[in-house]
Amino acid sequence: MAVKHISGTGNLGSDPQLRYTKNGTAVCEYSLGATASRQNQNGQWEENGAPLWLSLTFWGDEAEHYAHAAKRGQLIEFHGTGLTLDPWSTQDGRAGITYRVINPAIRIRPPKNQPTQPTGNGQGQWGAPTDNPWAQQPTQPAQQAPANQPAATDPWVINNSDNNPPF
Repeated sequence: MAVKHISGTGNLGSDPQLRYTKNGTAVCEYSLGATASRQNQNGQWEENGAPLWLSLTFWGDEAEHYAHAAKRGQLIEFHGTGLTLDPWSTQDGRAGITYRVINPAIRIRPPKNQPTQPTGNGQGQWGAPTDNPWAQQPTQPAQQAPANQPAATDPWVINNSDNNPPF
């Protein structure tokens, strides 16, 4: 079975683990626990099956950023381009499988009692570092312009009075 796209939510099972390879490259591991749930007849959510543990691995500058971006228990939204299954066994013969999300991107959700917008923690949308010019940043709500005149700050308005291109 080939999984070409995976996304979902899970809780960080432990604090992120940051380590370095022999050549000095940073590696950060996230372990997410995700349990399927469903609504019962009373409209309440209940667990529907055993927990699924996923491993997300970040490398280089991303690893150093994500090592300090979240703590155990936080809700993480994730997206990846695939899923691999890595079998393993212990010295005493126990066997298992690690489910790894390929090319992960994450968005760290704040606790329910905190605002939903990141506040100066160096993260954009999907947890991208804000110093990356190609990272998608969260958008601010647009202010409505009156119906009979275009918004002055809209770069796509054809009759913009400053006559500068929108780039």
